[in-house]
Amino acid sequence: HFVKNLDRITEDLDTFHDRRNRFLDHVMSRFAEQFSDYALLMYHINKKKAPTELIDDKIAFLSDYPIISSERGKAFNYKNEAEIWNTNNVAGLKKRLSRLLGIDSYSRKHLYCQPVDDCFEVFKDIAGQWRFHLKNNEGKVVLKSEGYTTKQMCKKGINSVKLHGQELKFYFPKTSVDGRFFFNIKSNNGEIVATSILYNSKTLRDRAIQQLISIFKGECNVEGFHLVEHLLLRPQTENDKLMEVCVDVDCDSCPGNIDPYSFRITLIVPYWPARFDNMAFRRFFEKTVRLETPAHIHAKICWADEKDIIAFEDAYKTWLEENAKHIPNPTALSLKLKKLIAVMNEIRSVYPVTTLHDCLDGGEENAVVLNNSILGTFNPEKNGND
Repeated sequence: HFVKNLDRITEDLDTFHDRRNRFLDHVMSRFAEQFSDYALLMYHINKKKAPTELIDDKIAFLSDYPIISSERGKAFNYKNEAEIWNTNNVAGLKKRLSRLLGIDSYSRKHLYCQPVDDCFEVFKDIAGQWRFHLKNNEGKVVLKSEGYTTKQMCKKGINSVKLHGQELKFYFPKTSVDGRFFFNIKSNNGEIVATSILYNSKTLRDRAIQQLISIFKGECNVEGFHLVEHLLLRPQTENDKLMEVCVDVDCDSCPGNIDPYSFRITLIVPYWPARFDNMAFRRFFEKTVRLETPAHIHAKICWADEKDIIAFEDAYKTWLEENAKHIPNPTALSLKLKKLIAVMNEIRSVYPVTTLHDCLDGGEENAVVLNNSILGTFNPEKNGND
């Protein structure tokens, strides 16, 4: 009888999701904010995970609302030498866009996955034991090891983590005494080979697990983007490289392209993360960018491949570091600006691969869309042709 009464007054998971989402929608409406379009999109992409992820995305948005509201039109401090990379010293617009798009981190960081071996840091602790840490793209420690008596044993522990970290069955979720969440990675014999940091929600922990599995498998699924203000790229000396200007054969500037610096920004976005390779999410991403960007600012969005992302980040980081100096070296700054502009001019958007279908095979799900597709290979066997 007691169990039945307890079940009657305890809400099930669906009721919890519905109630929590409606409550968060109510709170956001008090600030004239809404997640309606984003919610519909998330249900379309993954109906099973959508309710939980929406709750965490809304909580993250509301938790950061004082920042993303007050700093909405604020630029970043490009003269802060200590806050150039792996930092939240970014434009307010980037912070707001990231929260509206459900991107976990808006920090300026590498968006490509480094080789797994480069993520490990081996060191000797105060007690003289050997340990290792695993750092993510932001340089933050996400995995910690037990102590080892020798460096060789520590390296064997790293190899064990790299091997077992590729499969979900070796991850064991836990809850800490203070109600936060973490996980252990165990080997075949049940020995703990690594322990994660603490997370404030189950969803953040589960996302971290999936990201680690992706990293250990050699995949890359880091969501984020770089936002570049063209005004910062304006020439400082007569030797600096200029950004491209559209000029026709009669030397007349094309309409709207006479000034490549004023009121212009470029967003460099990796094309390969799962959601970013979904055309419905891309359309929502681009729509959100243009709705949230001030009306007088022209935003260019580039969906770049890994080669372009690596080249851009290398050029962008070195230019930021030189430009942040109290007195930059004019020659070095000019050369780094030249390289950055050259890299930006070479970036071309990458679109999902599609295929042509004959009349017997509609192919509506993977239809070719002008300026939004890469044409794949026509498969005659699939379409019933000889």
